[in-house]
Amino acid sequence: MRNSSETADPSSLIDEVENFYQEYIGSFNSGDLQTYCRCFDDRSAFLKRDVFNVLQAGPALESHARALRKRLIDSGWARTEILARRVWLIEPEMATIVADLRRVNQSGTEYERARCMYLVVRNEGRWRIRSTTVSVRALAASDGLLTGDSSADA
Repeated sequence: MRNSSETADPSSLIDEVENFYQEYIGSFNSGDLQTYCRCFDDRSAFLKRDVFNVLQAGPALESHARALRKRLIDSGWARTEILARRVWLIEPEMATIVADLRRVNQSGTEYERARCMYLVVRNEGRWRIRSTTVSVRALAASDGLLTGDSSADA
């Protein structure tokens, strides 16, 4: 028997993933850590150039989220904004999201950019993050990956 997502229109699946991503960023910005933590799979990997962590859902993830928000707020952070994003479906219940984000301080000034890549899976009827890769060495100008801008090739 086929799962309903296996026959779903790819554009509707992409819309689902994009809506999920908006909820993920919005919940972190608003401090709704319960919703934020529900955006992650039972085990999620957090990757950076020099970091590899696997967190279990529950207290470890909640502690990680609280510490991250505290660190950002202590540095003057007010919110994270999505500059650009793109979703690629891998299969009906798995997708990749690549997003360029910016961190904005209380005065509304951008102080950091990041390029993030997420592997998301549908688990128990909702999209969840399986892995997150973050680089704050993001390119200052668009490289065209997320916007379709080919000026980076010139």
